[in-house]
Amino acid sequence: MSFLNELIEGKGRYFISPLLVGVLKIIGGWMIFREFVSESRQTVFPWFTQFVTKGYLGQVPPYTSWLYLFCGWDTEFYVALARNWYFQPLYAFFPAYPGLVRSLHFVFGDYWMSAAAVSIIFGITSLPVFQRLAEHYMTRTEALYSTFVFGFFPYVFLFTTVAYSESLFIFLALSSWLLYKRDRLLLSCLACAGVSLTKIYGIVIVFPIFLDLIANKRFKALPSLAVPVIVFTGWLYYCYQRTGDWLAPITAQARWAETYGMTSGWLQQSLWPPLRTSGGEDLIRLGFVLAFSVLAVSAWQVDWKLGSYSLVMLVLLLLFGTVASLPRFLSFVFPAWLVPRLRNPIPVVVLLVLFSLADLKLWYQFIMIKSFIA
Repeated sequence: MSFLNELIEGKGRYFISPLLVGVLKIIGGWMIFREFVSESRQTVFPWFTQFVTKGYLGQVPPYTSWLYLFCGWDTEFYVALARNWYFQPLYAFFPAYPGLVRSLHFVFGDYWMSAAAVSIIFGITSLPVFQRLAEHYMTRTEALYSTFVFGFFPYVFLFTTVAYSESLFIFLALSSWLLYKRDRLLLSCLACAGVSLTKIYGIVIVFPIFLDLIANKRFKALPSLAVPVIVFTGWLYYCYQRTGDWLAPITAQARWAETYGMTSGWLQQSLWPPLRTSGGEDLIRLGFVLAFSVLAVSAWQVDWKLGSYSLVMLVLLLLFGTVASLPRFLSFVFPAWLVPRLRNPIPVVVLLVLFSLADLKLWYQFIMIKSFIA
């Protein structure tokens, strides 16, 4: 027990959660891969048959490639952006993640491998950043346990494993607030600028910093927030130059939803009338939204600025977010994960075991093209 206490109090505490999560990713990936390439199951990875017919993707990995453990659903569009840059309706996606994939392609010579590498690297490194941030609000032991819960939570685990932009988004969002707490405002604003180029709602990360500057009467520091605002506006201007539409990302998302039959706005589509929520997936999503709403509201007690951020994000996502993707979007509203404070290791171990089983199941469903987890 004394060894554990020494480990938690030392610098090595920041390596525990990345190590455990990384081990689960390796073991889980190996187990799932065996399901597809064993001699008894000569099954083609389902996403190969989806991607191979898309001309704008160029050459895709062979049907037995391990890369299909990490590539599916929106990975196709991120790779298309990295390879060809923007065309309609891909303005729905913001440029930071595909831009990094495009850059890393010069190292790996493979867009698919680059997409997976960016996601996994930022997903793993976001854990110590979260832990260091959590230590501003709780004890080191509580922060370590909260990091475990955050990192092993099924939607967080999955979408910091597969080639999506969530890893980059959460890494930059956490870094922006951690840097601000350390009074490194310029670096914080640069991180905010990165967040604003990762997702359409990324610019909201400026809000808690703005509130804190106002609350502490640091009015002379407010111009620093122009950095992410200018970057965000600059991207909209770039889209305008290419499309003639200042709101090209929003227009593209609307066209996307119409093309693929996706519904947006959970509050409008599912909450009223209540009886509309009747299917199994709808009920699970309802429970998830309600539970996460409680955490988002409770974040106000941790830090009212972060609580304001989580509430704004919650409202925006429930009003405008794609309904099927809400569990993914909400899972990365990070102030909610600062609410649970676990002190006893036993419930933490139980949670991690349950989460690990769910992690592997969700990961397998992602590979098998299950729409609920898109």
